[in-house]
Amino acid sequence: MQVSTDQLQALKAYIHQSNITITTLKDDLLDHLCCVVEKKMGEGRGFDVAMKEAVNELAPEGLERIEQET
Repeated sequence: MQVSTDQLQALKAYIHQSNITITTLKDDLLDHLCCVVEKKMGEGRGFDVAMKEAVNELAPEGLERIEQET
């Protein structure tokens, strides 16, 4: 299952509000989150639940933490 245009925009907005400054990292995070969200939605989860789970799995301490470790 693919994310819709609106869902993609929601993921982009979430990443944008995290204040990550490395553009390539933003792109990588978006790609990863889309893949995980699509997989979870394919398993029957709604978008909001899938997004929350994907973010928690990827960055339980927040997306900014990933940039700090990069």
